[in-house]
Amino acid sequence: MASQNLHATGAAYAFKYRKEPRVAVTTLGEGASSKGDFYEALNLAGAWNLPLVFVVNNNQWAISVPRAKQSSCETLAQKAIAGGFEGMQVDGNDVIAVRYAVAQALDKARQGGGPTLIEAITFRLCDHTTADDASRYTPPEEIKSAWQEEPIA
Repeated sequence: MASQNLHATGAAYAFKYRKEPRVAVTTLGEGASSKGDFYEALNLAGAWNLPLVFVVNNNQWAISVPRAKQSSCETLAQKAIAGGFEGMQVDGNDVIAVRYAVAQALDKARQGGGPTLIEAITFRLCDHTTADDASRYTPPEEIKSAWQEEPIA
């Protein structure tokens, strides 16, 4: 699902139009970064230099599709290039790094610097939904390894 990106783009446009020092922030999973409405939002955000921050939670799985099969981009942060603005990666398990990256992007947007895409790299340690059984497609050794990086644990 990526329709929220277009809603955030509309909100960001309203903030800019009203000359309000506000920034829209939208979050999505890496699977949503392959949807058409995501690319439409990137295009508008860049073309209109909107105060908007996209935060992509790259947990390595678009439901049951591994990241490597979902997109041939080397990084999801590179998708910002299509919109003509900055994209960056951050360790999604490092709360301080994520907070810093988001703060920098918010400050830049408030000062008229336009949108930013932040790819927070992490790993999904559980099922995608209550109807999902991630054990059918997630290798157990990947989950075991990912638990070593889990900040809350």
